[in-house]
Amino acid sequence: MTAASCSAGTSTATLRASCSTAYTQTFVTSIEAGIESARALAGGRDIEVMGGGVTTAALRAGLLDEVILHQVPVLLGHGRRFFQDLPAHIGLSLVEAGPAPGVTHLRYQVEK
Repeated sequence: MTAASCSAGTSTATLRASCSTAYTQTFVTSIEAGIESARALAGGRDIEVMGGGVTTAALRAGLLDEVILHQVPVLLGHGRRFFQDLPAHIGLSLVEAGPAPGVTHLRYQVEK
């Protein structure tokens, strides 16, 4: 499963594979190659995509199964959008909502 974990203010752009091997850094030229590389390293386990640009690219390419949002109850007068321009409407179905002190964790299935 490929999931995006997103939170407001995040500026990192990483692909993370949950694996027990030593840390390896791989440079790729496309989101497809990055996801493929992370899946190979994960050996069948889930991978996560983090960061607005990488998450948007993975959504555009249809490579995400889930989107996990961490919502903090703060209203901002301005700022930078986490998700960049998408080519079309992408439907999400709520799978789970979990409140915690100061944050609500929302897990959505990406409709394909």
